[in-house]
Amino acid sequence: MTPNIESGKRLFSAFLLILFITVLGFNFLTPMLADDYSYSFSFQTDNRIEHVSDIFPSMAAHRQIINGRVIPHTFVQLFLLMPKFVFNIINALNIVLLAVLVSSLFRGNFRKRSLLCLCGAFMLWNFTPAFGQNFFWLDGAVNYSWGISVFLIFLFPFIRDYLGREKTVSPIWMLLSVLFSFIAGSWSENGSIAAIFAALCLSVLLYRREKKFSIFRLLSLLSAIAGFVFLMSAPATAGRAGEMNFSALAASLKTVVSESKKVLLIPYVIYALTFFMAFPSKDKKRLALSFIFFLSGLGSLCSFIFANYFTARHFCVTIVITVIGCLINFELIMDMGSKRLVQGFTIACAVVFAFNFVLGALDTLVIFGKSVKREQLIAEAIGRGEKSVCVEAYQPFTPYSGAYGLEDLYPDPQSDTWPNVSIAKYYGLETVEGYYP
Repeated sequence: MTPNIESGKRLFSAFLLILFITVLGFNFLTPMLADDYSYSFSFQTDNRIEHVSDIFPSMAAHRQIINGRVIPHTFVQLFLLMPKFVFNIINALNIVLLAVLVSSLFRGNFRKRSLLCLCGAFMLWNFTPAFGQNFFWLDGAVNYSWGISVFLIFLFPFIRDYLGREKTVSPIWMLLSVLFSFIAGSWSENGSIAAIFAALCLSVLLYRREKKFSIFRLLSLLSAIAGFVFLMSAPATAGRAGEMNFSALAASLKTVVSESKKVLLIPYVIYALTFFMAFPSKDKKRLALSFIFFLSGLGSLCSFIFANYFTARHFCVTIVITVIGCLINFELIMDMGSKRLVQGFTIACAVVFAFNFVLGALDTLVIFGKSVKREQLIAEAIGRGEKSVCVEAYQPFTPYSGAYGLEDLYPDPQSDTWPNVSIAKYYGLETVEGYYP
């Protein structure tokens, strides 16, 4: 092994280690929030989840009254049974896995991969709205950032075949992959449809090239579609379909477009410019792959036209796969001899990242301090035999705090407002009230 290859591997390993430590630190500083309290209880019995066996009937009821995302929420309830540090470690490992999956899309040495992954990390930090909800908050991370890893694993065989990477796959791995495809298809409404769309596009391109369908890829695609049908056929989800009409769809479209302009204008401009600059590349397969990622992200957004609500965390899938598309374009630009352009862009992103990171870290520390004080006040009230308590509500000021944009304690202790009731029930109190200093 040459010294350059060895140093490149060390550089990439250092990047992954720093990424793991950073995410782990933010995870430890992010307390239980909002839905975490609700998912600590069974949706069937309304009692506290105490055993793994309690989760399955809970998720059966969840499918009836909330939505069909029973697989990610099974993990949510499982983690809420365990000490918080278990989730913290596994969630940080998932971010490392996500970086490795993205790096596998690139060719060449580890120095180039390190640069592209670093650029992607800066872009995600700078452009993802409600970043803390998607990557640090327990319920949000499992539903969204974990979903990205699931979708990329599902897409990997399609991408591998499309790029012509020869690899022998055993029948057992094929079977596991087909079963995993069902999980990918049923993970989330917007993410799963994006992954299925990308797999379908790659399958069509492969068919045009090979003039035949791979049974393995066909079964994987059909399994993912079956998973999506399972997700969307949940009574809680299907029952809302009848509520949609032309006026509601038009209002939803207006909301999606207006919010997308605020969040996606700069990332989309970057994608358009990098795609234009990469267009002269002779590697049209990778250019097409980049465009498929872009279209998949757009399709993910379109799915929210039919949704009951649309929040900042719903941009996660679109932002991540748009950034992946940009990185593929950057790789093509580098291959054409414009490495300094990519380095310069990464440096510019790093400057913005530095300010955002410091502010986000301070905000997260402030909320963590408030959560410690909240726990202390509640414990003291319980020790005195009190059934009601008033604590300070969280007021984060950056999207890097997991609490940013999430509902927290309201001022009226007598109301049945969520999440007041879930938090009170979690601690065995009658009421919990929030105040704003």
